[in-house]
Amino acid sequence: MAERTVVLTGERVALAKMREEDQEQFHRFRVEHPELLTLVADAGPATLEAQMQWFRRSQEPDRRVFS
Repeated sequence: MAERTVVLTGERVALAKMREEDQEQFHRFRVEHPELLTLVADAGPATLEAQMQWFRRSQEPDRRVFS
């Protein structure tokens, strides 16, 4: 996290603005751990392409997302 701007720091987690290069890892996490999808408001996307489309939409000023 040293090279990232941290937005919020807790005892065990730190939140930073999500970046495009995070999407492949985020997508892989969601595919490999479907039981954790209940922690994410959106049950999809199922493909990396759909993940990238979601990320680009999320970058609109009123839809910022943190990771």
